[in-house]
Amino acid sequence: MRRLMLDYFRRWWWVLALAGLGELWLGWHIANRPQDPIEFFVLLATMWAGASPLSFDFRGGALRPIAVLPLAARDIGRGWWLATVPIPAVALTALLFLGAGACCRHHPGLPFPAERLGMMSLFTIAWLGLQFTLAFSALHGVGRTPGEFVHIGLINLLSMVMLFGSMLVCHGAASSPLRAAFILGGGGLLTVVGWFRAEQFEPGRAGQAPLGGLRRLARGRPDVSPAPPGPMTPPSQFQPTAGYGGVPFLLRTMFVRLFLWIAALAGVMTLFWLLQRLVAPQHTSLVALAQMESFMASAFAVVFQLLPVARHLRLLRTLPISTTRLAAVMMAMTVLPPLALGVVAAGVAGLALGTPTALMVLNFCIFNLAPVALCVSVILWRGGERLAYVLLCLNLFGSQAVYAGLQMSLRSPAVPLRVVGPIAAVAVLASFLLAWLALSRGSRAYRVQAIPFESSPWGLGR
Repeated sequence: MRRLMLDYFRRWWWVLALAGLGELWLGWHIANRPQDPIEFFVLLATMWAGASPLSFDFRGGALRPIAVLPLAARDIGRGWWLATVPIPAVALTALLFLGAGACCRHHPGLPFPAERLGMMSLFTIAWLGLQFTLAFSALHGVGRTPGEFVHIGLINLLSMVMLFGSMLVCHGAASSPLRAAFILGGGGLLTVVGWFRAEQFEPGRAGQAPLGGLRRLARGRPDVSPAPPGPMTPPSQFQPTAGYGGVPFLLRTMFVRLFLWIAALAGVMTLFWLLQRLVAPQHTSLVALAQMESFMASAFAVVFQLLPVARHLRLLRTLPISTTRLAAVMMAMTVLPPLALGVVAAGVAGLALGTPTALMVLNFCIFNLAPVALCVSVILWRGGERLAYVLLCLNLFGSQAVYAGLQMSLRSPAVPLRVVGPIAAVAVLASFLLAWLALSRGSRAYRVQAIPFESSPWGLGR
């Protein structure tokens, strides 16, 4: 088992090193500017040092060779839990204190922020445990019995609530007992759940419950194989379905589906923010809510819209359309739903809270069009390779760090439209050109990727 863990560290050492450097800088920044809310960046560092690289291994088919190793399944699960929760927690905590100590040594007049560093270390442990449980959720499918379906569904629901809730309430959580209790309580519970789920790991049944059998599973009947196809319809009796087809049908269905998803997500996050405001109004932040809703809408567009369709790009390329139109389709189906949600959210915010709030929401939406558009060119350039997913994460989360830097430099909670507008326009145009080049001259996007989660409840399968 030690060799399996060492192999994991050897393959992902550069990602872990980048996360460690980021944590070292965070420790320095906490000691130098203890008044700045830095929790969101701590969350980003834990995402890179936790189970995110392990989830990339799962997507690449790592379960197949590991399943035949002479190791007990529970030992494999425990080893992965150790490699992604306690070991990174100790390393990140040490680097956090080391960075703060180096800053205090370089500036002798600064006090050592031991209490704040301790809270950040506790948040790190909670977020690492949350990510492991979330990554392992995809391996359990939806269960074999109604009891397993309910059990796995509750854990998945709690994990998603904690993930999105942590992103929403982490701003200033170290100085808020309510927010700290939410993160530490939920994260600690999921850390323990992740340990027990790691002990129950079964490589042979990972992701095997098909989504098509959810109805039969809910009724308590076992899954059965599909019935054999019936007799073929004579060509003279075939009647095509009326309505749109081809690319217009794809754009219409994908746009409506994703818009409803992200609108529901934004509604839930807004409701959560309103409930929190009733409990602790002094710790609420409308800016953080608008920024997080825009970011989550962009992330959903990439994960649940761009990636599934990109796996069928080989079939889309056979349609009688030009490369330019295909690149425009990939861009439109990814960029338009978050943009539409931003316009609707800005209208609602303008009616409820005034024009300045509406402009702030619209600015967040326009800025996030830049990383979403760049994600399209990355996927079409690198296909389903591991590097593509790493670049996607760097692009999405790095853009938030860029926006935070713009906020600090301009000393404004929302970057003006005259700044975010050109950034988004240049990014969209550049991404369209890169996407066209990748489709016309590249081949990685057309390769069929072997993904072991055809029935994953997170929509990762082909």
